Amino acid sequence: RRDAGRSPSPILDAARVACLFLALVAGLAAGSRTLVHAADAIPVEAASTANPTAASAESIARGEQLYGANCAACHGDDGRGDGPTAAELPWGPRDLRAAVSRLNDGELAYRIGAGLAGTEMPAFSPSLSEAERWDLVNLLRDRFGDDQDN
Repeated sequence: RRDAGRSPSPILDAARVACLFLALVAGLAAGSRTLVHAADAIPVEAASTANPTAASAESIARGEQLYGANCAACHGDDGRGDGPTAAELPWGPRDLRAAVSRLNDGELAYRIGAGLAGTEMPAFSPSLSEAERWDLVNLLRDRFGDDQDN
């Protein structure tokens, strides 16, 4: 005779609990990924912003200094994501050669300023002025632009 309210099998009970737990974890993971993608979305206003700084030799030279001080440690001198600190990061830095080709100037400036959620890419808007970020965009275009054989 079975006790009222008891499950016929403790194994079946354990399996049900395990399934509920896995469903919960999968739901949280999917939601977290959606939140990260939403946080990384580049606003239309930023994407449509034209670079106000001419890509002069002076701007590119300033960008070179900024890149060396802020970017090269992770992204490397050639932008391949192989800088001296890259191996210490949980996720390797992106290859800038591909990113520069894929993003327009406004998108690049926004990404530099806002960083990239869920990665080690910090937001540089607190430490770099808007003019400095545009100088970096000019350097990135010059060094890793669409017409480069990287």
